[in-house]
Parts: sequence; C-alpha cells; structure tokens
Amino acid sequence: MISSFDINMSVPEPKDKPILLRLPEHYVIALDEIVRQSKGKYKSRNELATEIIGIFLSDLKNSAENESHG
Repeated sequence: MISSFDINMSVPEPKDKPILLRLPEHYVIALDEIVRQSKGKYKSRNELATEIIGIFLSDLKNSAENESHG
C-alpha cells in the first residue's frame, strides 16, 4: 500500500507549494517510529522528512561542487 503526506518546504517556484511524497506504508511507519523515539527532537514525520531531504540536497550539492573542481 502506498501512503502519502505533505511536506511543507520551500521550492524554487514563484509560489511556495507543499510537496507531496508518496512512500510505501512501511517507510511512513518507520518515519513515525523515528519521530516517536526522538523524544521531542522531531515534532512530526514532515519535520523529519524535511531534514532528511535537506541533508540529501546539501550532500548532492557538495558532491557536484567537488566534481566540478577536480
């Protein structure tokens, strides 16, 4: 079963729109479990997913910059 949820994060568009992620149910359950065990570090699965995506994009940008420099 596929579950989905909105992630409110800025996207490079004229108007900020929420991004809809479609994840298999077991990923959504895993995100919920991480949020539950985080002891308040994350308030929701959206907040956790936004942080994960931000880290991924930052790593991707750094990797691209490193490749372009050498």
